[in-house]
Amino acid sequence: MAEVWYQKWIDKVQSRKDNPFTLKEYVEMCIDLEAHETDTHNKYAVAAKKEGKNDLATVFEDLAGGEDYFSGKFETFFKEWR
Repeated sequence: MAEVWYQKWIDKVQSRKDNPFTLKEYVEMCIDLEAHETDTHNKYAVAAKKEGKNDLATVFEDLAGGEDYFSGKFETFFKEWR
């Protein structure tokens, strides 16, 4: 079974004990979360289309598009910032 996207973050938290995350780690986690949400909303849009609910599919596509824009812009900024 493939590892779920958040497992690496659970492992990091468990291995860190009382050491707080760095800003870099928070940003990396945020990018992973946004990518996961984009993928999930795209799946919802496909399911809605299959059921003939095109208006709902459009809402999910808009959500996915916004998150995709955000995560892409954030990732670009983060690469430059590092």
